[in-house]
Amino acid sequence: MILTRCIHCTRCVRFLREIAGDYSLGMLGRGQLSEIGLYTKTILINELSSNIIDFCPVGALTNKNFALNYRSWDSYYVDSIDIMDTFLSSIRIYTDNLKIKRILSNYNNNFDAYWISDKSRYFFDSLKIQRLTFPLILKKNSLINNNDTNNFFIASSWKNISNYLKNFIIINLKKLVIKSILGDFIDLESINTFKYFTVKLGSNLLINNTENYNIEIINNCFNIDKEFNYINDSKIGLHNYDFYIFYNYNLRIENPVFNSKLRQKIVWFNFNNFYFFGTNYNLTYKYYHLGNTHDDFIKFIFGKHWLCNILLKFNNICFIYGNNIFYNVFIKNSWSFYLKKLQNIKKKLFALKKKTFDIFFLSSSLTTISSFDLMFLSKFSAFNLTNLTNMNYYIGLNQVNFKVALLKESNNFFKNNFNIYQNSFFDNNFKFCNMMLPVYNCFELENQYFINSMGLVKQNLKVEINLEEFLKSNIDSLNFVFKIINFNSLIELNVNLVNNLIYYFFFKIRTVIKLNLLNKFNLNSFLIIKYKNFHFVSFNKNFYKSNIYCFYSKQLNMMSNLFFKEKSTFDL
Repeated sequence: MILTRCIHCTRCVRFLREIAGDYSLGMLGRGQLSEIGLYTKTILINELSSNIIDFCPVGALTNKNFALNYRSWDSYYVDSIDIMDTFLSSIRIYTDNLKIKRILSNYNNNFDAYWISDKSRYFFDSLKIQRLTFPLILKKNSLINNNDTNNFFIASSWKNISNYLKNFIIINLKKLVIKSILGDFIDLESINTFKYFTVKLGSNLLINNTENYNIEIINNCFNIDKEFNYINDSKIGLHNYDFYIFYNYNLRIENPVFNSKLRQKIVWFNFNNFYFFGTNYNLTYKYYHLGNTHDDFIKFIFGKHWLCNILLKFNNICFIYGNNIFYNVFIKNSWSFYLKKLQNIKKKLFALKKKTFDIFFLSSSLTTISSFDLMFLSKFSAFNLTNLTNMNYYIGLNQVNFKVALLKESNNFFKNNFNIYQNSFFDNNFKFCNMMLPVYNCFELENQYFINSMGLVKQNLKVEINLEEFLKSNIDSLNFVFKIINFNSLIELNVNLVNNLIYYFFFKIRTVIKLNLLNKFNLNSFLIIKYKNFHFVSFNKNFYKSNIYCFYSKQLNMMSNLFFKEKSTFDL
C-alpha cells in the first residue's frame, strides 16, 4: 500500500464489507491525519481480498510480485478461462510466451461480476516448480531394505521407458489387467483417449478420482444417464433465485465468487431466504441453519419437514449440493435415491403452482463434469489394496494419501503391481510408481476443451512455450504406452473426439453423442434404504492448498501460513 497516492475514495473498504464480508479494513484518524488501514495489528486475509488492487483508481494498492519485478509493456494479454473455477469464468492472462506474469479479472457472465478469487490470481507461480521435464524410472535399492522409502528415481529417456515397459509386458502378458485412475486438470479429449486406452486393452476398471484424491465417484452416486442430475442448466442465473437450500456445502471455500454475489443480495436488497442442512459454516452472511443431523434432510425429501410449506410461497427455488456427499459411505451409496425424491418435489411444485425447483451439483474439480459426460465411471473400489491388479495408470492425480496400515499389510502390493504416473508435476506421494511420464500442463497446449458446471464447452488457450524436449501431451503419451502394451496387434488408438463434440455441443444434442460414442453402465437401483441419525461432517479445508497448482504456489503457501497457520510446502 502506497499511502501518498490514496485519495480516500473508500472503494477498497466498501468492497471488502459489502462483497467479501471482511470488516478489518477502514478509515483511521481524523481530518488531515486520516488514512486507510487495519484497525488491529493483523494481516488482511480473505479469499477475495486481492480484488481491491483492481478497484483502486490511483494505484495506491498494488500487486507486489508484479509491480517490483515486471513492466506492463513487456507482456501482452490473452482472454482465457479460469481453471480454478468450475464455472470456467473469463480471466485475462498477461504473458511473454515463456512465463505468465500476472492474472487479472475479466467480466464474469455467470455472476455479472468483475472479481476473482485469490487462488485464481496467484496460482501460476507454481507452474515451474516440481516440474517433470524428463521420464523417470524407479531404481530399487535392495542393498539397504526392501522398503519403498529407500528407493530413488533415475532420469531416463522415452526409448529406455519403452524397453523397460516392454520387458514387463512380455513377462506378464497373459495376466495383465489395466486399472485407469483419472485425476484433475485433464481436458475433454484426453479423458476420452484415456477411456478408450483402457477399453481397447480389454479392461473396464475406470476409476474416477477427479473430486478428491481419497474419493472415488461411482455410478451409484448419480444417475449419469440423465444429464440434469449433474448439469446446471439455469435459465435465470444462479444468483437470481428467490429461495436457496444448501446441503452441507461450504460455498465460501468452494466458489467464493458465487458466495460473494449471494452476500451482495443480502446487503443491497435485504435478501434473507437461505436455508442450510449440515455443519454451521461461516459464509459471511446470515442463513437459517436447519440442523446438523441427517434426519432433518430425510424429512424434507419425504415432504414431512416444515420447510416444504414455505416452498409454496416462492416461484424460483434452488437446491445446491457438492462433493461432500462422497465423504460418507451411506450418503454416497444412496444419493441417487435422494435425487429421485428431490425430483418428485420438483414435479409436485410445478404441477401445483408452476414453481421452479432447480437442483444443482457444484463440482470442486475442473475435470468432473467432463468425466461424467464421457461416462468415465466404474462400480469398483479405487484403492482397495486387497484386489490387486497388474498395472495402475495414474493421470492427473496428485497428493494421494494411501493408508500406511493397509500398505504394510499388503506386502505384495509393490511386487505384483506396475504403477505408471503421468503428470506435469513430481509428487512425493507417488514415489512407489515404477515410472513417471512428463507431460505439458494446461497452459502449454493449444485447443484444450473443458466443460463447466453449466454444461458449456470452453477452450483454454496456450500462453506458455515450454522448450523441454522430453515433454509430450497426455494423448501422445497414451498412444506411446498403448503401442508398447499392444505390440502384437495393428490396432491404433485414434480417437478424434473434440472435433465432433464441439459441433454437436453448440447445437445442444449432447445426448446423441453419448449414445453414439460411449458405453453406459447399468445402474443398480436401491430397493431398500436404511438411514441413521448421524451428524454431518465439517469440511473446512485449506482454501489456499486445494489442488496441485495451489499446493506448489509460493504466494498461496505464504497466505496459507498466515491464515491457517500451516507450514509451507517448501518447509516440509
